[in-house]
Amino acid sequence: MAIESAMQQGFWIDGRDVSGDIGAFNNIGSPRAMQDTPNIDKTAMQRLMLRGDGIIDYAGYFDDATDKLFDATEGMGAADQIGLIAFGGPDVGDVCAMLIGKQTDNQFTKDPDGGVTVASQLIGTGTPLEWGLMLTALSDTFSSSGSGSGRNDGASSPAGAAVVLQVIDITSGTPTVVIEDSANGSSWATLVTMSAVANGAEPTAERKTVSGTVDQHLRITTTGTFSNLVLAVGIRRGESVDDLAYT
Repeated sequence: MAIESAMQQGFWIDGRDVSGDIGAFNNIGSPRAMQDTPNIDKTAMQRLMLRGDGIIDYAGYFDDATDKLFDATEGMGAADQIGLIAFGGPDVGDVCAMLIGKQTDNQFTKDPDGGVTVASQLIGTGTPLEWGLMLTALSDTFSSSGSGSGRNDGASSPAGAAVVLQVIDITSGTPTVVIEDSANGSSWATLVTMSAVANGAEPTAERKTVSGTVDQHLRITTTGTFSNLVLAVGIRRGESVDDLAYT
């Protein structure tokens, strides 16, 4: 990877593709609380790391088309939302940010010139913002069951993974998305099986975790009888520095 611009990004909230409605991200962060613990025998401040958090703060434009920004933000309910942002590319392996959060704001501004803008944010709940890599090139379409081209991460990892799936659209049928891993890129095994989603239940999103070793090659496989599944998938490999291992 190298220095990249943010000329083309994707943003999905609970399966709704709001990429075309977003003008800016004001903050995509994974802040961490700190506790000051100064001791009288030290000449500098000491601190303890406390709980992690996450935020996606964004600004966009009023769009009341089906499954666009107004539909994604107008409810202001207590239920969790699942957000996924893809950076750069668009390529498999692009950096992504994944967050389960509560929507805490939904501000509409009417400008004197007639423009309408929207400001909202997701604040993490239960898990911090997770930085991962995309398994789709922004969003991909599976016309029927089969496997994607896959990604080679160069090495296996021992600490599990978290997967976020955004199901954007289905023409017909009921697909199931399976994340597979492989040590050699030719012999594949199931890593995570996401919940089956029937046509009409989309847009929707899901996050699942798995423990143990994740082999170096990863790909998406879809099963079931369906047509034209549009989806976006991000995955984060667990690390030894994580506070809690994925289960």
